[in-house]
Amino acid sequence: MKYIMGAISLFNFVGLQAQQKLIKVNYSENSPEEVSIAINPVNPMQVVASSNINNYYYSVDGGITWKEKQMESMNGIWGDPMVHFDSKGNLYFAHLGKNPRKSFPNWIDKMVVQKINVRYDTCFYDIGIGYHEGRVQDKEWLNTDLNGNVFISWTEFDKYKSKNPNDHSRIRFSQSKNQGATWSESLTVSDVSGDCLDGDSTMEGATSCADSKGNIYVCWSGMNNLWLDKSIDGGVSFGTDKVIARQVNGWDIPVKHIFRANGMPFMLCNNRNSKFKDRIYVNWADTRNGDADVFIKYSDDGGENWSEDQRVNNDPLGNGADQFSNNLSIDASSGNVYILFYDKRNSNTGAYLDVYLASSDDGGSTWKNSRITPKPFAAPGSTVFFGDYIDIDAVEGKIIPVFTANENTNFVVYAAPFVALSSTNRPLMEGVQAVILNDSLYIHFVFPEKKKFVLTISFNGTKKVITGLGNGEQEFVMNARGFREAKITLKNGFRKKKLTVLNQPTN
Repeated sequence: MKYIMGAISLFNFVGLQAQQKLIKVNYSENSPEEVSIAINPVNPMQVVASSNINNYYYSVDGGITWKEKQMESMNGIWGDPMVHFDSKGNLYFAHLGKNPRKSFPNWIDKMVVQKINVRYDTCFYDIGIGYHEGRVQDKEWLNTDLNGNVFISWTEFDKYKSKNPNDHSRIRFSQSKNQGATWSESLTVSDVSGDCLDGDSTMEGATSCADSKGNIYVCWSGMNNLWLDKSIDGGVSFGTDKVIARQVNGWDIPVKHIFRANGMPFMLCNNRNSKFKDRIYVNWADTRNGDADVFIKYSDDGGENWSEDQRVNNDPLGNGADQFSNNLSIDASSGNVYILFYDKRNSNTGAYLDVYLASSDDGGSTWKNSRITPKPFAAPGSTVFFGDYIDIDAVEGKIIPVFTANENTNFVVYAAPFVALSSTNRPLMEGVQAVILNDSLYIHFVFPEKKKFVLTISFNGTKKVITGLGNGEQEFVMNARGFREAKITLKNGFRKKKLTVLNQPTN
């Protein structure tokens, strides 16, 4: 797949106002996105992460330093990677398979789960799951119960991207009762089928959890609903689909300068802490308020009844700022819940992104939002796939978000092992950056309070001067059609900064 974006130039930011250190995880410049993270509950200093297509990262010092490997599988690897530790410290790496005898997209014909050790010195098992000749298997997620049983849920397409109304999508499930050595024959969870267009009417985004009694729950999106099904026999069979929420306008959310903004649900159960014991949480995003917001709801009776939908992001309602690509974690030691998401609340033009972390210590009734990114970063553009998920894990008070950022036309994976929960929304670093998207030049500033600035933009022999008074974060946008580069000079008090922005698409 070709990735195309407008070139970006960034200043190095100075003037750190608070401690919110981000750690770069990746070394290879191979467009890493769709990042996942897991902290070993037996040894929280061991942290692993993954990203598309086959990147695996590990840390043995709590996420401060990282090493990188490119994973291999006898079943092939084609993205959607995710990592997971069970309660006993066993590590699993799940991903799509890639059949070398087939062409895309038909080569995605199975799910794959590998059981590995943290440093990947040994791969214990490498098992293909859910093969069905002629069908595509996609978008998996994995979880475990308290007994160490492993289960995986995903979408099966009769024919990927088919417009034929006779081709359908459905949610599938399989489990292992011997730590990944063998897997059950896959079964269909969903009673209602979706289409095969890989959009809002496709049954997709299935995640799962188990309560302390061994009941297994699967939740997914499709046809503007969130669906839930439950197994009371440990995953041998499932009951009847139940709609637990309306997902207004579906999971494929239109967001400016983003190829696909995902609002698919993530589900977890607090099955290990006496505080809110066996409370099931479902987290998603939709556009019921006119822009994308992140929501959560919960059930205390095994999925029979649910709380009202609770908005997680706390920016003004209906302000046009989008929040998306949500994911959640529960800290088993405290029962605290954490939700991570991309956020545009600090960009009046919608050209820049931040990452926010919402936290709740009262079972999801109230939420505090913390800004994780010390500076915003430019959106990748509407022609660039930015991934369908980011991730977070929390163990014994250690909270580590992981996400993809866009820097200088490169994707960078960041972890935040020193995350500081704070209600402040102020930017943590001063600076200026610029990006060209869709023939428009977007310039983002972080200013000291009440200091005069002079911004000069030179292009095609002409010059535009903007003056004003600095006041936190500000953005300017101007037409960039017809020029290949712009030279930008910022005078801010006694400081002077320069950068050049190229209008050259790259592959």
